[in-house]
Amino acid sequence: LWERQGKNWTPKELKAEFSKTQEQLLKEVVPTVEQLFQIKIKELQSKTKVKNGHVLTHSTHAKNHEKVLEYLKQFTKDKYGRNFSNYHFSDLDETFLDDYATYIQTEGIKKGNRNGIRTKLNILYMIVDKARMRGIPGANLEAFDITDDRFQEPETESKALDMSIIRALENLD
Repeated sequence: LWERQGKNWTPKELKAEFSKTQEQLLKEVVPTVEQLFQIKIKELQSKTKVKNGHVLTHSTHAKNHEKVLEYLKQFTKDKYGRNFSNYHFSDLDETFLDDYATYIQTEGIKKGNRNGIRTKLNILYMIVDKARMRGIPGANLEAFDITDDRFQEPETESKALDMSIIRALENLD
């Protein structure tokens, strides 16, 4: 401990350091992305609200977070050959996010859809934001700038009839 911190500790400081509880030590450890996902999932599973006289849970949101976490695990295994459980927020840089967004799009092309890219990126963004608010080092929301164009839904063409056409059809009789 002395060598690691490069200072001479007083007996009082040593006693305080070695008398820390397990909970205090865990608070000092920087959580991984997966650990923060698990915390958020547990929060959502236990959260309820009352709407129109009914008690509702956030289980759907929790399941969406679980799916995104599983997708991230698969992505890091396929792309980098690494376990996602070892990823810290400093690992979620522009390159990682660009690769992740491209992976989502590529899988979507195989399925013939957008593969929920907006939801997957948005949930990851919320987790990084939660880390930033907690002061976790490496939580960088600016890294998501590279994915801005992928957050957008594509323009859709209206299939509704123009009002002038409807009026013309009405006057046919």
